[in-house]
Amino acid sequence: MNSATYFLLTFNEDYADEHNVPALACMTEQQYNEWLETPSGKINENYEEELKHFNESVKKYNEYQALLRKNVREKSEKARKELEELGEVKYINSIHDKPKKIESKLHARLGNSGEGFEESYEHLYLMKEFVDSGIVKVTTVGKAFYMVFHEAKLDRLSLCNVFTIKKQ
Repeated sequence: MNSATYFLLTFNEDYADEHNVPALACMTEQQYNEWLETPSGKINENYEEELKHFNESVKKYNEYQALLRKNVREKSEKARKELEELGEVKYINSIHDKPKKIESKLHARLGNSGEGFEESYEHLYLMKEFVDSGIVKVTTVGKAFYMVFHEAKLDRLSLCNVFTIKKQ
């Protein structure tokens, strides 16, 4: 008797897509185990160095802002000189300028552009990390459910590629 195991995977029911349909997949145990080891993107090899540079830039920018406020408050020659010595400092956007640990291959083909979709997942590399963090929920199902799921082509409802990312 064949006692195969089947899994229903659900990706982020809270996010869904513009049709309010979460990404779904129904996999055999072998497919599931292969998917767990699939990278969600490419690791940024320079991440630690870029993060260090980013943090230094943030520190310098915050120092610059403090001197600007001091200069406005005090209107003293000393405050003006301190500001002048620091020089011009580039604006740092803590969201967009921060380096990404993972260059994600996740995407959703949303009519509203899905702006910022990947950013929430830049810290997760292997798909098993999505399961471990609860972003992908896994439910054991029977063979009959698995068969109906695929016959009805329910995996085609979602506009997100979370369950079809190809290995690098």
